[in-house]
Amino acid sequence: SMRPPPPVGSFGLFKYIPGEIKWRNLRRFLCDKKFLVWRRRLPLLLHEITRVDPDVICLQEVDRYEELYAYLHIRGFEGSFVKKSHRAKDGCAVFWKTSKLTNTAIEYVTLHAENVHVAMMLRMKVSARRSVIIVNTHLKAGLDQSYEDFRVEQLKCLLEKVKDFQQDSEDVILCGDLNSHVETYDNIKPIVYSFLKHCGFKNAYGREPGYTHWGAWTDCEVKTIFDYILYLGRIKVLRVLQVPPEAIVGSCPDRLPNQQYPSDHISLVADLQLVDDGDNSKDGSEADRTRKNGAAVRGSKSSSSSSSSSSQTPIHSPIISLSSIAHSIRYLLERQG
Repeated sequence: SMRPPPPVGSFGLFKYIPGEIKWRNLRRFLCDKKFLVWRRRLPLLLHEITRVDPDVICLQEVDRYEELYAYLHIRGFEGSFVKKSHRAKDGCAVFWKTSKLTNTAIEYVTLHAENVHVAMMLRMKVSARRSVIIVNTHLKAGLDQSYEDFRVEQLKCLLEKVKDFQQDSEDVILCGDLNSHVETYDNIKPIVYSFLKHCGFKNAYGREPGYTHWGAWTDCEVKTIFDYILYLGRIKVLRVLQVPPEAIVGSCPDRLPNQQYPSDHISLVADLQLVDDGDNSKDGSEADRTRKNGAAVRGSKSSSSSSSSSSQTPIHSPIISLSSIAHSIRYLLERQG
């Protein structure tokens, strides 16, 4: 049956049937099963990933890495994959264009001893004197405050590892499905995003998009911002890719995934430029958003003449310190108190 979309700008959990949502037993999307068949989804996903000509691609919930690697490798990409621990079959993957970046180190991280979730850190050399750290992760899902608190614990573990991995003042780009929204909804107080902002991270999108995830199941739908491209350091945002207008997804009774979009998450893209200390141009967190929906992450080091590069160099230090993490923890505890 046709279900009206939530009002524009609204987010959270929308129930079709009263009562408790049983997530473990209910993983069936509303869309026709034929739209979930892998041989149909794969070409759509590959087109979505490559059509914006990315330099770096960060993916989560990957369980067909070899097929993705085979396609991307012959197109100039190298890649790395880390599977979740225990019985989980999926994991995180990062691909990079070898003509633009040279990988000099990779480290895999288990985010918590009692959980399966992982992250990966890659040092990418972009010039003789400049490298950047790419971090890709997928935090624990769950629409409950206890899960949100656990996600902060996962991030604390991850940032400690990034701090140890970081050399000198390397810039950091953090991409991932954090499973955490930016505002309170359904009595869940989001603290993951606040934690990262107080550690110095900035959102490449500046003002967050209206949603990045809009999944519909047989008894509910969830419309939230779960996915992020965050950065720390001497980085300028040239432009980002708009998500599809809410009216387009809302007009589809299946929401996401559907016949056109092969995932319940929308891909994010940002053109990022590594700037020198003396570059005083404006910050691109309010960058041009005229491009249509596209694929993963993309970066740039060359000085671009694009008219959309209205940005200013971040004034915060790119170094992740124990004091910055401790300050963020104190801030969160004070807010909770």
